[in-house]
Amino acid sequence: MYSYQDNFKKAIYLLKRLRARYLNTLAAFHIFDRFKELAAPNIVGKKKASENVKIFAQYLYFFSPIQEATRCYFFIEIAKFFDRDSDALSIGSLLKFLENNLPSFSKTEFIKCHSYKDTDPLLKAYEELSSSDIKKIRDKIDQKKELIDRLKKM
Repeated sequence: MYSYQDNFKKAIYLLKRLRARYLNTLAAFHIFDRFKELAAPNIVGKKKASENVKIFAQYLYFFSPIQEATRCYFFIEIAKFFDRDSDALSIGSLLKFLENNLPSFSKTEFIKCHSYKDTDPLLKAYEELSSSDIKKIRDKIDQKKELIDRLKKM
């Protein structure tokens, strides 16, 4: 049987998946960035940077592919977050799902989906999702449209 609670659970599941992808993407960026820092004399010092570059050169066929793979992975994953042409998990597809199932995210459905007491602070702090919330998120993404488009072309 289809219910609002199912939509609530699905939204939480999608958010968890999106969050996990985000954390993996962020980790890839930090790995790539760390390689650049290790070779930068102005960050780690001339002597240390020189030693690091020698090690990178000694194991070129290990470090070079890792650097390129983390760079590519980061850009591909970031572009996928803002994909609008697909039903794949993206911020846009999540917003569309939330918008199409807005009644599922009321305080009543939140209570049904979780076992909170009336005195629970999380229940008191819960704010229902509204179409204006979704619009604000879309507006923020639209403000960065030019940057997102350039990112997708990289």
